[in-house]
Amino acid sequence: SSNFNSSVRLRPTPNSGKGKTKATAADHRKQIANARTTKKNPPPKMAAAKEACLNHVARESSDIKHLAKFYQEILGFEQIESPNFGEFQVIWLKLSPNFYLHLIERNPETKLPEGPWSAESPVADPKNLHRGHHICFSVSNFDSFVQTLKEKGTAMHEKTQPDGKTKQVFFFDPDGNGLEVASR
Repeated sequence: SSNFNSSVRLRPTPNSGKGKTKATAADHRKQIANARTTKKNPPPKMAAAKEACLNHVARESSDIKHLAKFYQEILGFEQIESPNFGEFQVIWLKLSPNFYLHLIERNPETKLPEGPWSAESPVADPKNLHRGHHICFSVSNFDSFVQTLKEKGTAMHEKTQPDGKTKQVFFFDPDGNGLEVASR
């Protein structure tokens, strides 16, 4: 169970001499910490991992070069030096200083499915993807990005969040892995 208390309401604190109230970041942290340490919400236990962050996502494919080209052309990944694993091919792609995509040549002898939710036609329906397994990227040029997908004939489903602020498009990569791109 999570120790996050979504009902925490942050109270403003007096702002010296101005007659207004203004909460500082330190005040908010203290209020949240106090809210977490009630009988209903004991203090959180320390995690085993320290400063954990996402390093890479791995995708296996029967055609890693084709899949790499897709991620480079559609999302702007850059191919970087890949380690030599000897018995199988890999391609490493980099999107930002800290996010990598590891494309792995599929082992033809494995009994594992290509991916637990890899979709194939006619099952690959992007309008159901928002409730399924997918990776999401955000872009600053959402409208022109969607136009590019349309020009490439990509099957997709566009959606806008109820608040009207975030636009989303759902589609599949060439191997049937679900993708979302959201506006920033």
